[in-house]
Amino acid sequence: MAARVHLTCKHAPAASAARRLRARASRYLRALALTDVELSLVVTSDRAIRRINRRHRKIDRSTDVLSFPLADMGSGPAGDSPRLIGDVIVSYETAARRARSERRPVDEELAR
Repeated sequence: MAARVHLTCKHAPAASAARRLRARASRYLRALALTDVELSLVVTSDRAIRRINRRHRKIDRSTDVLSFPLADMGSGPAGDSPRLIGDVIVSYETAARRARSERRPVDEELAR
């Protein structure tokens, strides 16, 4: 079974960039030869990521990305189910600001 990336885009202006990021994440997992895995990818706003950062890390500010690993990358799948390897939450607004300031396309910043 191939790796799967589940995308949730909670920031409408980022919808097309989020789909491109999902495709890139899928290619990355394939390049790492990770099969039978699932990754959750959420693209959201600064406001939403700030709330998550405050709740889970006790840091009251927005950030570019939060990751929540769920599985050891070296362990095998449990039965016939894919391994859930974790959640990655990205603030599109922070990525766009950083991309502008460093004069690179937002897709490249999201991929970082």
